[in-house]
Amino acid sequence: TALSLDHADGTLFTGKDLDIDVERRAGLLPGENKEKVPEKVALTLPSVTVPDISVYQSYLPDKWNAKLVSGSGSLDGKAELSAANADFDLTLKSDDAKVAFKDDAFETGLTLVVAAKGTAGDKTAEIDFTGTRLELDDSKLKTGEGGDSAPWQTNLAITKGTAQFALPEQDEAAGFVGFWSLFHGKELKTMLASLDADLEATLRVSDLNWVNLFFKNPYSLAVYSSAEVTADLVLQTGHLAAGSNIKMPSQDFRVEILDYVAEGDGGFDLSVEQGGEDPDLN
Repeated sequence: TALSLDHADGTLFTGKDLDIDVERRAGLLPGENKEKVPEKVALTLPSVTVPDISVYQSYLPDKWNAKLVSGSGSLDGKAELSAANADFDLTLKSDDAKVAFKDDAFETGLTLVVAAKGTAGDKTAEIDFTGTRLELDDSKLKTGEGGDSAPWQTNLAITKGTAQFALPEQDEAAGFVGFWSLFHGKELKTMLASLDADLEATLRVSDLNWVNLFFKNPYSLAVYSSAEVTADLVLQTGHLAAGSNIKMPSQDFRVEILDYVAEGDGGFDLSVEQGGEDPDLN
């Protein structure tokens, strides 16, 4: 049986052989069960078709400055939700994705793995995002001459990460409890934009020379180096907080600008001393 799941902005996916399991609390008498939500909902997806990945843009906070512009793809994995537990393991892929950071778009092969396991009590919920990762493969920018830049690879992985959420008071939850109350009447992008979390992440970039293509400078700057950056982040209401640290170990690099060439090694170690919308890094 084919199934198409639609969103206000388009079709999330379409496919067949989906497994949907809904568990409800049994009532002793007919009509006795008046629960607003089931005990548990479990969805297992084979590789279903995503006509346009831009439909998932509605889940990304605007402040991230990241945009899924276009591209067809696939989605597979599982999702389970009950009042006390959440378990998501979903993979979104596209071989012809077009994505943008701020105002600059480029073509890439995209793999986004969302791994999330959580538990909810009476007043708080915690979700572990360890294993969530983003891979951009053979990314290419259009150059000023109309050609393509040399391709590069990017891998961003959350190696350890937990987020905390305060659950609504019962008089505000309209009878929903646990995770059902957390997601009831709320947009995921709003929740992500105001996240309280502790994250450890690693960013690997195969070639930094593409960074120059984002800048409109006339000096023929070229940077020949890969990079690996580690981050230990504390987020409060979606902003970097004091105690966050971003580090790149010292490594070899080569820089060319006009007719000059510089070779050496270098790195950085930045700490957030004061957080907020405009964090103070040192």
